[in-house]
Amino acid sequence: MGDFTESNSRYLMRNRNWRGLVLDSSPADIETIRNDELYWRHDLTAQQAFITKDNINEIIVNCGHAGEIGLLSIDIDGNDYWVFDAINVVRPDIVICEYNAVLGDLHALTVPYDPEFRRSEAHYSWLYFGASIRALERVAARKGYTLIGSNRAGHNAFFVRQELAGTLAIDDRRALPSLFRESRDKDGHLSYIGGTERALLLGDMMVVDIDGGRTVPLGAIEGLYSSEWQARIGSEYKTM
Repeated sequence: MGDFTESNSRYLMRNRNWRGLVLDSSPADIETIRNDELYWRHDLTAQQAFITKDNINEIIVNCGHAGEIGLLSIDIDGNDYWVFDAINVVRPDIVICEYNAVLGDLHALTVPYDPEFRRSEAHYSWLYFGASIRALERVAARKGYTLIGSNRAGHNAFFVRQELAGTLAIDDRRALPSLFRESRDKDGHLSYIGGTERALLLGDMMVVDIDGGRTVPLGAIEGLYSSEWQARIGSEYKTM
């Protein structure tokens, strides 16, 4: 979430006067939010917290939210799948969840759960985090949500409660791949590696295959990308 200046829910607060709750692990970002005029103009709570699947429900309730809500946004660069799966104290109409397009669109994959997970420490490239779009679809379906598409940048997926999704005039409900070149080298500098080559950097990193019920190196997963994604992002991905 950061300091809330770039947010998929800020518009709703500023222009629709929604209530809101922002959670972030950075004390500096939370302080910035609390000093923003938005904080006193609207009913916004900003709480510093390092989110896990075990504390998320308690934090939400303690901050005054429960039951039916309009929007839930999950973007924690790590245990997104596990936290999404754990949340049960609110029932949003819309869920926005970040997916990691490097993990492809054919398999339901996520990083193994680690309550201390930090993207910047998990792998030098910063590309090892989160879950594939297919994994998020699985947990969303269990909770009664359906995918209605993604943003054009290919990292935020939009899910709507199934009883509401049928009324939406959205023909193209596919999730798109990302073209980000945000990878780092071992010295922490941007390396600008893009396309399917990003996945090759993570070949030895373990992922949980939700459908297969196994934990394996990413490089052992055959065929990460559909032909459509492959054509969009470039060079062919080859397994170990």
